[in-house]
Amino acid sequence: MLPLSDVIVPRERSYVALAIVLATTIIFSVQVVAGSGFARSMVDTWSLVPARLSVVAVVTSLLLHDGGWHLAVNMLAVWIFGENLEDRLGHGRFLMFFLLCGAAAALAHSLLHPWSVTPIIGASGAVAGVTGGYLITYPQSRVLTVVPVPPVLVELPAAILLALWCSLQVLSRLGADAGMGGIDVSGGLSLAGLGAGFATGVVACLGLRRPLRWD
Repeated sequence: MLPLSDVIVPRERSYVALAIVLATTIIFSVQVVAGSGFARSMVDTWSLVPARLSVVAVVTSLLLHDGGWHLAVNMLAVWIFGENLEDRLGHGRFLMFFLLCGAAAALAHSLLHPWSVTPIIGASGAVAGVTGGYLITYPQSRVLTVVPVPPVLVELPAAILLALWCSLQVLSRLGADAGMGGIDVSGGLSLAGLGAGFATGVVACLGLRRPLRWD
């Protein structure tokens, strides 16, 4: 299945979600083109290491991904679900929301693995927050999705796609750690980190979202 977009038309253009997708995609492309040496340097500089936890690393680690699949799954979720969530929260609040969810996920993971020196990269914790915020804000929404066999375009409940995203994240954590170009990195946060990101998204969205506008 390939989700394309939800059926809710936003009232405003989504600048922050688009900027997140573009920034992470450009950075990943640079990693791939520049080779493993440069990618190793970026991981060493920008990744989140629980034993050396810092605010800067929490933010910069969101911009790195360890593979094309990791990037595609996360950024597709940001674009489909983040667009209308940004419309409901406002641009500045959505950016604050995204970073807050990523920080909560990073903190939860680091508290469970305080001495770990394995680099953590990826925006999965923040994206988990986006899925939680979207689910609580638009529980009845549907997503236009391409089903390949037979090829057909259908509207599926957003909750199904959100559950699928969560399932993919859980399966990836239960499997072996991923790597990019031979670089030793963890594919992402622990399940506790993802859960913290999701829960933060639900709670923060309730506090930050603007009232619905009917005009």
